[in-house]
Amino acid sequence: MTSHAFYRQGLDLLPAELSGFYPVRGWKRYRGEGAFQFEVPQGWLQDQAVTFANAAGPADRVQGMKKRAAPMVRTAVAFGPPKGDFKENVSVVKSRIPAGFTLSSLGEPSVAAQRLLD
Repeated sequence: MTSHAFYRQGLDLLPAELSGFYPVRGWKRYRGEGAFQFEVPQGWLQDQAVTFANAAGPADRVQGMKKRAAPMVRTAVAFGPPKGDFKENVSVVKSRIPAGFTLSSLGEPSVAAQRLLD
């Protein structure tokens, strides 16, 4: 059994509702709104600026401000090491998918990855 498989076995033994609170072998699970989840190192912190921005609702708007359309792209959640230099982190970005979009329209995997990184 590989070390990753051993880690996965330990994390998967803990009920999903608890694995975000109780780290297993140095990792904790984050379950996002919708259909995504991932693991981060147990010492990493959730970016509170992103959390607060997502929590702001109509009641938080300044009186008299016009309601803006929902952004096409938004950061759903972000994690990083405490006092990090922003070089190492994980973020989940949500975006609306344009009509007619297909994964094959991105091209070969290496080209698509480079396009996303640029």
